Amino acid sequence: MIEFTAHIFRDFDLIIQGLINKLLVPYDLSASGGQFTKYIPLTIRIGFYILLTILPFAVLKTLYPFKKRLHYILIYLIFFLVMDIFFFFIEFFEILYT
Repeated sequence: MIEFTAHIFRDFDLIIQGLINKLLVPYDLSASGGQFTKYIPLTIRIGFYILLTILPFAVLKTLYPFKKRLHYILIYLIFFLVMDIFFFFIEFFEILYT
């Protein structure tokens, strides 16, 4: 059962990775020579998975608005999402100025 679930998640990750690579075809990431540009697909995937993780906690927060633990979990996840978006902009600025 665990192998089946891992296989499903692996296939889902490959689908997401393929979509992100199709999205980034117009950008020549290897020509920029920057250090951070090779992490752009990974940054997009991390942001997508953080959003998928935030959704159930946001629904639980609307159902149980006075639970402090849910509040802290959501704050941490939103903080990681904001840092991921910030790093994503740093990567694109590196492409812009190299």
